[in-house]
Amino acid sequence: MDTTRDIVIIIWGFTSILTLIVVLLIALFVGLSVKNLVSTVNELVNTSVKPMIDTTQQSVTNVTGTTQFLGDAIVSPVIRVASIASGVKRGVGVFTGVTSRLKGRGGAGQ
Repeated sequence: MDTTRDIVIIIWGFTSILTLIVVLLIALFVGLSVKNLVSTVNELVNTSVKPMIDTTQQSVTNVTGTTQFLGDAIVSPVIRVASIASGVKRGVGVFTGVTSRLKGRGGAGQ
């Protein structure tokens, strides 16, 4: 009976050692796979995503510059011309009384 017990203990010990080795190999494999995955993701980000972000930032800068140019070169002069035209119209209306007569007719005819 002692011999059988000793054989079972020895077999249990070898089985435990083999199980430990298999678990360590699996952990090593998973660790190396994760390291390889991280390396691949970093390479993908550096080669694909960063240039796209740089291009997008350049496009935003170009759009900002274009918007500023359009505001300075087109919109501001148009606003100035519209303001001057409105002022001249109002001034002529005040001096000639045309605007008050037109408003009076519209109100009296209704």
